[in-house]
Amino acid sequence: MCYVEVVADRYTVCQVIMARIPPAIRSDLTVLQHLEILYETGNVRDCGNEGCKASSAHKHRAPNCGCAAYRTNDPRIRNQFRTYCPACTESMPAPSRSRR
Repeated sequence: MCYVEVVADRYTVCQVIMARIPPAIRSDLTVLQHLEILYETGNVRDCGNEGCKASSAHKHRAPNCGCAAYRTNDPRIRNQFRTYCPACTESMPAPSRSRR
């Protein structure tokens, strides 16, 4: 598996929310994010696997071969926030306002 270094912001409050959600439901939620990826640095760690399309040791030369590109992000944290990430903020219900 090849690793691509990315610079990201980490939001720690979202992790607390994820811990309270049961695992069966947690896997279906794509809205809750812990990292907001800002950009790729260009640094890549090659896995050297012949079956990985992203590797320099890939065994096929044709660009349309059936091999999968096994790439994953290797995050470098730029900022750590103790708030909700933008995706969680957008998905939250509006606060209820009661009249007294």
